[in-house]
Amino acid sequence: MQYQDANAVGALVTDRTVWSDLNLPVTVGKEAIQKLHQDLFGQISCDLKLPVADVKVSGDLATACGTWTQKTTPKAEGMAPMTDRGSWTIILERQGDGSWKWESVIANSD
Repeated sequence: MQYQDANAVGALVTDRTVWSDLNLPVTVGKEAIQKLHQDLFGQISCDLKLPVADVKVSGDLATACGTWTQKTTPKAEGMAPMTDRGSWTIILERQGDGSWKWESVIANSD
């Protein structure tokens, strides 16, 4: 999947979401998370795979975890693409409309 749409990322989170991603500052809230990704996607293109290993649901809360692999290509000339892999955990909360939004995102690099 091409990971490069800040609005799509924003649709997954709330104003309380805590985004803890590798090599990025911890970011809180939908607006800040969208801006973080908009700035990031202005600098790189990213091919990302996020296979899900496990999901557990208890009432209006859920956890999901899995692994990720990515190839990041800088948009600046002369910079080489990078590959990386790791794991992720997300805590989700069911919203009043029945949808699920990400409340906490944690990614780690191998």
